[in-house]
Formats: sequence, structure tokens, C-alpha cells
Amino acid sequence: MTYERGDITYQTDIPLKDMVYYTVRQEITIGKISFGCELLETKLARQYNVSRTPVRNALQRLDEEGFIAKVSGNYVASFPLLEDIDELSDIYDAIEGFLLKYTISNISSDELEELSRLSGQINQLLSKNVTVFSNYSPLCRKIHYILWTSSRQPQMIRQIKMLPDTWVLSCLLNLFDPKVRLTSIRQHPGIVEAAAQRNLPLLLKRCQEHSQLSRVACKTAYTLLKKTTQFGT
Repeated sequence: MTYERGDITYQTDIPLKDMVYYTVRQEITIGKISFGCELLETKLARQYNVSRTPVRNALQRLDEEGFIAKVSGNYVASFPLLEDIDELSDIYDAIEGFLLKYTISNISSDELEELSRLSGQINQLLSKNVTVFSNYSPLCRKIHYILWTSSRQPQMIRQIKMLPDTWVLSCLLNLFDPKVRLTSIRQHPGIVEAAAQRNLPLLLKRCQEHSQLSRVACKTAYTLLKKTTQFGT
């Protein structure tokens, strides 16, 4: 059974917090709620004719999944549109390429040792056929972080960290082809190897291949996400 309430058509067998969640999620992914738009509990509660509690629960879930983020104490939509992904990826590639030029000359032996340790942990997990991706994610992120910070370019590091990191959002990662995710993970030891050799052309090539794979996987997952209905089926 369905009924109208505010701006939502409700189904009586679905909790209010889930209805609000799916409605806001859909409006974000189709661009009705635009990137950077502020989401206020009181305004949404009035719009959907519900109390603030289901709105608060929905916003917390959207925050955890990366659709929104807190800025100066308020939630804003932080999920770019599909057509923005290529542009954001190009910016990411350009900044990372700039940083890596300095990484090659500035990276320390301690940082290279840490990269080698992280790479070894990834290879060990792969050799055991571990397919729980959450075991790899911290290792992969740390590799990228060390490559960036070892450039000794704090202003550009801040810039790349400010970009919407769409390819690590759980709402997208859950839709990635597992084979693609494993391929992406397997690329990290090769990236570390190029850094250890201080081979800039090879490092740039491998990082660009990695970024391109992430870009395509992200766009595919985004398309799948947009095809889900308002009620998550």
C-alpha cells in the first residue's frame, strides 16, 4: 500500500527512515540535489512531512556511504554527477603526476621501506586468495598517501586530498566487479616497484593505468547505482 506524504510517495511496509534515505539518495544521483547543496534536517523534515528523527537517520547513512559530507557542521551533497567523473579524474591525474615528479627525487629510504612492507602485505594476502576487500583498502590507500607526501609538496597534496574520491566510496565499491577490484589491487606492488627504482616514466605509466581502471570501474558502478529504484530494489 502506498500513500502521499509531503514530497514522498510512501510504502507502508518500508520504514520512514529508509523512504527518506532512498528518496534523497535518488535525488542526489540524478542531480536534483546538486553537488555542494546543503541538506538541513529541519528543511527536509518539512519537505517530506516527517519528524527530524527519520531524516537524521537517513542523513547519517548517506554520510557513511559517501553521498553527503559534513562541512562547517552541516551536511552537503558530496557526490558528483556521472558526467563530472572524467573531469575530476583528469584533475586527479594531473595533480598526482605533478607530485610524483618530486616523489622520485625526494622519497626517503624509510618511506621506500614502508612502501615495500605494504606491498609485501598485499602480495601475501593475494597469495592466500583473500577476497575480503576491506583487508586491502587501508594498504592501498597508505601506498598512495606515502607517494603523495614524499613529494614534499604540501599545497598540492591538500588539493588532491580535497577532490571527491569517488572510487573509494562504499556505495560505488559495492557495485564494482570483483575481478576489476582484484586487478586494481594487484597494480599496487608494481607501482611500488617503479617508485623503488626511481623510474619516473614507469611510475607515471603504472599510476595512470591504475587511475584509468578506477575511472572506468567507477563510471560503470555509478551507472548501475542510478538504475536502482527509489526503494533500493
